[in-house]
Amino acid sequence: DWDEILLNDNNYQWKVNFRTISLRLFGRKLFTKEFDEGTSRIWITTYIDDTMRIVRAGVTESEAKRLGKSADQSDYYLFVMTRDNKARKVLGDIIPPPPKATLFDVLADPAKFMDDDD
Repeated sequence: DWDEILLNDNNYQWKVNFRTISLRLFGRKLFTKEFDEGTSRIWITTYIDDTMRIVRAGVTESEAKRLGKSADQSDYYLFVMTRDNKARKVLGDIIPPPPKATLFDVLADPAKFMDDDD
């Protein structure tokens, strides 16, 4: 689940609270991981188009202190994801449609899709 969704320019920032995560391959569950109470991460999502998004993910300030890690965005992980039709229908009821940007837009002006002030 998540605590909040914040709109930051063309990005959505999510504080995601983890309980369990499962990995399935061809419909078979390979493993399930249980997380400690209070395990959360920040996900900054940039929508490229209706099916593709870029997610930068890192620990929250409180998690960084607890784990002795950095919460600096330069230490975040980078994921490129696509959305399936079922998820798109569910999320469409929660958040407004993403800004209309294409992969070409990102390649033409990458700085526009970064929230680094430098």
